[in-house]
Amino acid sequence: MSSIANMGILIVESDPAMRAVLRDIVEQTGCVVREAKDLGVAVRKVHEVEPDLLIVSPYVDCMPGYDLANFLRQDCPNMDILMVSGFPADDRIENRARNLGIKTFPPPYNAQLLLEQVKQLLMARASRASQYSKSV
Repeated sequence: MSSIANMGILIVESDPAMRAVLRDIVEQTGCVVREAKDLGVAVRKVHEVEPDLLIVSPYVDCMPGYDLANFLRQDCPNMDILMVSGFPADDRIENRARNLGIKTFPPPYNAQLLLEQVKQLLMARASRASQYSKSV
């Protein structure tokens, strides 16, 4: 897990309680975790830190999470994106997200499975970065 400890995660979630739950879970990765409650804060954070992973809810202040993620990806095209929801699945949202290359973590919400998925995404990213540096 040491290869992912210096990575950055940005959580974009408008509900403060859900944001806190997500933070508690993903901090177990050892990564630097930052939070944003809306698009404006998220844009500032992406410019400041260029996160390795963006975790976004399906809706942030009535904006679809996939639209928010796609917008943020313009400034940080290499970050991985995971859309997480604790609510019943909405196939339209999940399908749209997947069509945009956004990974989804479907309900029911399970903290251990979410942590495992985040670790897998970050380790795959670290592996890609290692392979890239060896080929350069």
